[in-house]
Amino acid sequence: MKPKNFFFFLIALTSWMYFQIARADDKQIIVAVIDTGLDAKTLSDPSKLWQNPQETGLDKNGLDRATNGIDDDKNGFIDDVNGYNFASSNNKITDQHGHGTHVTGIIQKHSPNARLMILKYYQPNSPQKNLDNTTLAIRYAVKMGAHIINYSGGGQSPDQKEFLALKEAEAKGILVIAASGNEGYNNDLQGFYPASYKLKNIVSVGSTDGRGQLLSSSNYGERSVDIAAEGENIISNLPGAGSGLGSRKGIMTGTSQAAAFVSGVASRIMEQFKTSNFNEVKEQLLASGAFKSNLSGRIKTSRQIELDRAIASRDSNRDAFDRISPTSYNVFENDFIYKHQ
Repeated sequence: MKPKNFFFFLIALTSWMYFQIARADDKQIIVAVIDTGLDAKTLSDPSKLWQNPQETGLDKNGLDRATNGIDDDKNGFIDDVNGYNFASSNNKITDQHGHGTHVTGIIQKHSPNARLMILKYYQPNSPQKNLDNTTLAIRYAVKMGAHIINYSGGGQSPDQKEFLALKEAEAKGILVIAASGNEGYNNDLQGFYPASYKLKNIVSVGSTDGRGQLLSSSNYGERSVDIAAEGENIISNLPGAGSGLGSRKGIMTGTSQAAAFVSGVASRIMEQFKTSNFNEVKEQLLASGAFKSNLSGRIKTSRQIELDRAIASRDSNRDAFDRISPTSYNVFENDFIYKHQ
């Protein structure tokens, strides 16, 4: 190669490398929240609601793609601009229950830059439909490029279709944060799914109080529950401000809240360390947790997730961080489980 041509080649190569680094730095972490939906008005930054790029803007007829009644990206779902409602087979992701809004608020609090993909799957008094909807939601998250799936629910019965969908997520490198359940039993003896599927991309989360003690309601398992996180009396958003609840905030307790916290922390790790490799993120989550002797024999790592520890430098030897005490607030309701059967 002539010196002049080589000079221009170096310039082009340097520019390409700079673009790649900049693109990695600007990467948006997408967290798919499979739950009861979301009251989007409760988000501290509504712009962080994930948008399907091919369902936004104007179509060839000058109509808004978000509302034109056309499957613009041909993914099988019409007007799925922020996610999809699998319970009603439409794009209305509004939360009538509150659980999904509460969980999503926790994720956004701990990962303000995450893009939130809302996948509503819950249908009251319809366990099998909920399970089918879960499978559809997981596959949607895989297809549409989620980096993390938060699943704050589950049940005691495994399902082959659900397992295969999660295996697809594993193959695509998607991290799945799953609540271990609120039955207070040993998941080593009686599984809780999807948390108990033996897939490398799943992190099963138990729930602790503000002192790091495992809640009596939290499922546990020395071999089956990976990590614990604070999940008692967690304040977060509720839907329907001004509609009789009297507040946009409320308390819920359970592994759902703990899992949401871990999803937020995982998103922060991806953002900070510029990685979406679920093995790296899972390793950072589990290794950085604070050791709690009372969790030994009940949680696989004997550790509890703490945000500052998790996002500290990988080379850091810091072993202690200040903790914020829980704030007293009016109780809304306890967490609940969506049972498969």
